[in-house]
Amino acid sequence: MRRYFLGLGLFFILLSACTQVDKVHRLISPENDLCLPLYRIGPDNLEAPRLFAGQDHPMRCYLQQHELPVMRDASGLSMWAREADHHGAALRNPDRYALAFVEMHDENRLQMQGQLDQLIEHLARNRASGRQNYVVAYIHGWRHDAAIRDGDLQKFRRLLGYSRAAMNARCIQKAQYCDADLTGVFVAWRGRSFAEPPLQVDAAMSPYVLGAVPTFWGRRDVSTRLGDEWRGHAVLGQVLDRIEHVLDRAPGDPRRDKFLVFAHSLGGNMLASLMEKRALEAIDAHRMPTWDGGFGARMKPIIGDLVVLVNPAAEARKWTSLQRAERVKAGFDPGENYLASYGSGTTTYSPRIGKKMRRWRGMYPLDQRPIYLTITSVRNWGFSAGLERPTEHDEVTRGVFSLAQRVAGKTSREDQATIGHLTPQYAKDQPRWVLEGDPVGASHEIAVLRGAWRDGRFHESSYANAANPDLSWCDPANGWLINARSRPGMSKYGHEWDYGLAPEVVEGLSASSRAKVLKAVENIARGRNGASVQWRHALYLPGMKNRFSVATGTSPFWNVRALDTAIRRHDKWASYPTWCAINQIVLDDVTGQTRADADVRKLEAVVEGLEAQKPVAEGVAAEKIRAD
Repeated sequence: MRRYFLGLGLFFILLSACTQVDKVHRLISPENDLCLPLYRIGPDNLEAPRLFAGQDHPMRCYLQQHELPVMRDASGLSMWAREADHHGAALRNPDRYALAFVEMHDENRLQMQGQLDQLIEHLARNRASGRQNYVVAYIHGWRHDAAIRDGDLQKFRRLLGYSRAAMNARCIQKAQYCDADLTGVFVAWRGRSFAEPPLQVDAAMSPYVLGAVPTFWGRRDVSTRLGDEWRGHAVLGQVLDRIEHVLDRAPGDPRRDKFLVFAHSLGGNMLASLMEKRALEAIDAHRMPTWDGGFGARMKPIIGDLVVLVNPAAEARKWTSLQRAERVKAGFDPGENYLASYGSGTTTYSPRIGKKMRRWRGMYPLDQRPIYLTITSVRNWGFSAGLERPTEHDEVTRGVFSLAQRVAGKTSREDQATIGHLTPQYAKDQPRWVLEGDPVGASHEIAVLRGAWRDGRFHESSYANAANPDLSWCDPANGWLINARSRPGMSKYGHEWDYGLAPEVVEGLSASSRAKVLKAVENIARGRNGASVQWRHALYLPGMKNRFSVATGTSPFWNVRALDTAIRRHDKWASYPTWCAINQIVLDDVTGQTRADADVRKLEAVVEGLEAQKPVAEGVAAEKIRAD
C-alpha cells in the first residue's frame, strides 16, 4: 500500500512537469455566426455536454448572451417576468445577461486584444442606446482558467444570476434598474498550469492536487506580477481601467452605471497587488479634517464602485500597509497602538492621544461608502456559551498558505498570514481597546442570519434558484450603513456600529432584553424570503468578545472575518445571501440619509425610549470611549 501511494505521488509530480503553455480558451469573435445563439444552460450550470469542446464550439465565443434556466407559464412568461407584470413594472429582459472573457498572458499582456475591444464596444453600445450598465468582473484563482466547464466559471454564472435577481427586485420595488444590462467579465489567467482536468464546482481537493502543489509558488509569482504596478505596467490594471473609462458611474446613484470587481484566492492576490499601490496613493492624497473634531473628505472609489477580495491568498502586509498609512496620516507614530484616548495601562484620558484619535476617527465622514473589502472565512469565533461549534473555515489560506510561506523562507507574521487570517493582538484580561501589537489586521465581521427558506426547508444557493423570485429576492437597503453609524447612543464617529438583527429577533425581544436593540440595527430585509446578513464593526474572538476594531467606524477599507454561514471553506463562496449584501452596497445608496428607507427607521422610537431609560452613571471610562 505504501508503494502504491508513493507511486501515485510520483506520477502526479511527474505530471506536473507537463506544464501547458499559455493558450486562448475563448477565441471566437462575437461577429461569427456561431456566437449568435442565446445560451440557455440547464439548471446544473454545466457549460457543455462534453469536457473538451472543439475549437468551433459556440462556447468558444468570447462575448456571449445568456439566459437563466427559466420555467415559463402558459403565456410564455418566466417567473421574474410574471412578477414584474403583476406589479406593473417595466422590466426588460429579466432573465438575461452578457458574459465576456478577457484572458491574460503570463508575460503581462492580453492573450487577444479583440476580447477586451469587443467588451468595450458592447458596453458603449448599451450606453449609446440609453441603457444602464452593471458590470461584474471576476478574477479567478489557482488551478482555474477560462477552459470549458471550469468550476469557477460555473460559480461566477451563479452569482451573475443573483445579481440579475437583485436588479429585478429593485425595478419591481423602486422602479430602478428596469432598463439596465448586466455584463459579467471573466478575467482569466493561467491559474491551472499543468494537465489536470478543469476543477468542477465545490471540488477544491482532487487527486491532481499532488501534481499541482509544485506549481503554487510559480503561479503565485505570476498572479502578483499581473497586478503589481510598483514595477510598472500591470495588465490587470489595463483591463479594469478600460472598462471603467467607458462607464458613466456615480456611486450611490441608481440611475448611473455600476462596476463591481471581485477576485478569489490567487486572483485575490493579483487584485490586492494592484490595489495596494493605488490605495496608498489615495490615502496619501486624502484631505484630512480641517479642525479638531471635524471630518475629512469622502474618499472616492479607487476602481469601479467596489472592490472585493474573497478568501484572498495574499500576504497580510498588502492590507496592513494601508492601515499603517491611515494611522501615519492621522499623526500617530510607529508603535503607538492606541484604539482609545488613554495612556498605556490606564483609563486616564490623554489630551495628546485624544487629538490624534479624533483625527484618525474623523478621517472620513459618516456617509463614507466602503470602497475596498476583503472577506475571509475564519475559524476563531467568540460564540455565546453553549453555542460553540466547529466552523467550516478556509483552511487553504489559513494553514496551507502559511506552510507555503514558511517553506519559502518568510518569517514575519504579516508574510505568513493571509489578509483575512491576521487577527489583531488584543491583550487578554484587559479592556477591549488594549492591544499588545500593532493596530492592524481584521476589522469587521459578517454572518448570515437567514437565507433562502421556503416551503418549510432551506434552499442551497444554485444557478437555477436565481430564476425564482421566491429564492433569490434581494431587498433594496438604502441608508442602512449611515443609520447604523448614526443611531442614538453612538459616538459622533460611528464607532462600533452593528447592523443586521433579523426582524423576528427584534419583534420577539422581552422587556428585560430590549437593550439588545441598542447593540444592532435591524436588517432591512423584507422581501420574499428576507435574505438577512449581519455586518459588524467589532471582533468577537474566543474569550475576547466585542473587541475594538483596528479600523475606524467610517473607514472605506473593511477587512471582514466571515462566519461559515456567509462563506464556507475556501471554495464555497458563491452564496446567495452574502452576494445579496454585496449587491446592496453597489446598487443602493447605503450611506444616503435622504434616501433611507422607512424600514431602516423603524426602531428609532424604540431605541430613543431605551436610551432615555439608561442609567446616568456608567463610569468615566465608558463616557470617554463614546466621546472618542
